[in-house]
Amino acid sequence: MSEQEARGGKILPAFFVEPVQLGEEFPSGEWPLHMTYFPPVETTLRPAHAEQLRRYINPMEPFMATIGEDDKFGPKRDVPVRHLEHTPQLMAVHRKILAVFQYLPHNAQYRMPYNPHISIDKDDPRAQKGDTIEIGGFSIAEKREGRATWQIVAKIGLKGAAMATDARIIKHSERNQ
Repeated sequence: MSEQEARGGKILPAFFVEPVQLGEEFPSGEWPLHMTYFPPVETTLRPAHAEQLRRYINPMEPFMATIGEDDKFGPKRDVPVRHLEHTPQLMAVHRKILAVFQYLPHNAQYRMPYNPHISIDKDDPRAQKGDTIEIGGFSIAEKREGRATWQIVAKIGLKGAAMATDARIIKHSERNQ
C-alpha cells in the first residue's frame, strides 16, 4: 500500500457544469456547480479504478438530461438541489460507476434509490427547471485525509465529447430557438 493510500481520503465522481481542470482544487462546501453520481467513497483513487471506469464509460455517447423540480436534501433537508429527470444514459453511467465502486467503503443509503440532482445555491439562476444539460463526461474529485480542499484527480470522457468541461447547460429559451 502506498503512503497516499495509507493516509486515506475520499473520492467522489461528479460531472461539473462549470469548467474544472485536472489538478484543480476547491474548498469543501465551495464546489462548482455539479451533480454527483455516487456517494463519497472512503478511499483514495487507485489507477485501476480510473482505468476500469474509462473502459466501461468511454464507449458511451454524450447525452442530454433535463433539469426538473427544486428540492432540499441532507440530514436536515436544508441543502437546495434541482432534480434531473432520469434518462437511460444517466442511469447507465450510475450503474457503471456502481460496478466499480460498490465494494469500496461508502454509505449505501445515499445511493438507493439513485436520485440524480444538481447541488445549487439558493435561487441559483445558472440551472433552471426545463433547462437541458449536455453531459460529455465526469470528473473524480479527491479529498485527502487532513486536507480542507478537494482536488480533481481524474477526468472520464464519453466517446466523441469535445467539451471544455464535463457538461454544459442549454437554457430552455435557447433550445426553443
